[in-house]
Order: sequence, then structure tokens, then C-alpha cells
Amino acid sequence: MTVRVRAGAVALAILAIGVAQRVDAAVADLEAMQQANANLLFQYGFEGADDSTRLADGSANSYDLMRAAGGSGDVNNIQFVPGWGGVGQAYQPEIDVASRSNGAGLVTTGAVPFASSSFTVEAVLQADAYSSPPDSNGRYVLAARTGQRMYMLRAYENGDDGELTTTFGDSNGDRETVINYDAGDWLYVVLTASWNGATTDVTWNVANLTDGDVSFTTSGTDTGLFGGDWYDGGAGSSAVGVGAFSNGTQEFFHGRIDSVALTNEVLSANDMQGRLDALNRPAQVPEPATCGLLAAAAGLTLALRRRQ
Repeated sequence: MTVRVRAGAVALAILAIGVAQRVDAAVADLEAMQQANANLLFQYGFEGADDSTRLADGSANSYDLMRAAGGSGDVNNIQFVPGWGGVGQAYQPEIDVASRSNGAGLVTTGAVPFASSSFTVEAVLQADAYSSPPDSNGRYVLAARTGQRMYMLRAYENGDDGELTTTFGDSNGDRETVINYDAGDWLYVVLTASWNGATTDVTWNVANLTDGDVSFTTSGTDTGLFGGDWYDGGAGSSAVGVGAFSNGTQEFFHGRIDSVALTNEVLSANDMQGRLDALNRPAQVPEPATCGLLAAAAGLTLALRRRQ
């Protein structure tokens, strides 16, 4: 009996190792693609057992995050919860639906220099429905303030669910809707922006991961409305708020952020599609190496039972 229990335990352990290798591969593959780009400015995946790893910048630039609170917020109430697909970790700010100034989120430990006139923002996120009272101020996914507004992704109330918006310029009137989302859906948002010295060219693409989108189904572009220069001749820099305003003290995001990155170039359509393909790889399908582990587990179990 003892041998049989140990055989089963060994087999299950090997099975668990193999499945774990595959389950977290979708987001991990996306982040590996981001990290392979020499122009990656910062990346946050929120993985790890403590803040030394889950708040670390995945790029070579070490723009690490720290906890920050506003009003009656408590930094200890920031949570790290299951991410896209129910595995890995996503970051969930502390929020107060009644006050935009109460809560806790993450902000870079110092200013990030925006020394490029073009970039790509990527975010894997899940937004919640808004609760009463109405929140007309919006809540940030990713924000900087380099003299001009650089509110890359921001969520607003829109009926029972909400909308993600983007703003570049010195007025919130520059705001454009990226997507009207259904609360609870996991989304992959890719936003590109470039500045030519006179106007900002902004394009956004969204895939609904919950619905199994294999291509970007929501897209838009704007070349005229955005007049602000975040780039500021190469001298612009700002602290970056992730799930909060750029100083980390207000307007905390309602939802979860699994992964966010900024790359100092406009990615091609093929690059963006390749990253979406990585996110859509079935989590339950073992890699070839995992198949070998599963076979070994079955063989080991059989052999140990025969030895009884």
C-alpha cells in the first residue's frame, strides 16, 4: 500500500510540474517577446512572492515600482491575485468607489525619461463595473505627466460597465475612447503613439481574451485631436502611475492588471499579432517536453505497481 501511494504521488508531482510549465506560458511568452526588444523602456508582470520581485522592472532599466496611498488608503491593501487564465499573478489596487482620493496603488520609484518620440503601450487587464456614486474623474491604468498630459490608459464610468480612454495633450478634451468594455472581461490593449513635432498620431487595438479573439477586433486612430507633446524635445520625464495617477495618490484603477509594458518604438502589425497569438496559446495543451514528463509519470507508476 505504501508503494502504491508513493507511486501515485510521484506521478502526480511530475504531472503538476508539466502542467505548470504550460499553464503560465501564455503571458510569460508575451513578456519574453517584450523583453527581447532592445527598445523596451519598462515592463511589469507582478510575479513573485514578495515586493522585491513582483514590483521589479522586467526591462534592463530598473524603473522599479513602489506602493503609494492617497487619503485613507492603505498600501497593505494592494492585492496580488490570479491573472489571465487563472494563473500567474495580477495586481489589484485598493479602491474606494465613493472617493477618487482614497486608495492605494503603484508608482515608479523615480522619474522615467520619455526620450523617444514614438512608443507602444501593452496591457493585459480586467476592468470591473463601476459602482454608485458615478465616478466622472476616471481611474488610471497607466499615466505620466511630462508637462503635457500623458494618460495612456484610463477607465471611465459608462453605464453599467465602462470605457477605456487615452489622452495626450494639455486638456482632458483630448480624450478618445479605446473601447467600451464589458465588466469582467480580460482584454489585451495595444496603443501606439508618435510625435512629429506638430501632431500626435495615436492608434489603439484591442482583443477580448475572454471571448477568444484571435485578432484585434476593436481599433481606432487619431491624428488631429491630440496636440500635446509628451516628448517635449526629448527632455520630458515623469513618475509613472500603474493603476493610479502618476504620483500614486489618487484615481486608483477598478480591476486587475496582469502585465503592462512600454516600448520605445511603434510595433508593426505583425509584431502585435504575434504577441496576441502568444496570449491565445491554449493553457491546457502541454509542451512537447511536458508530454515526455507525462509519459514518464505513467511508466513510473506502472513499474512501481508491478514491483509490489
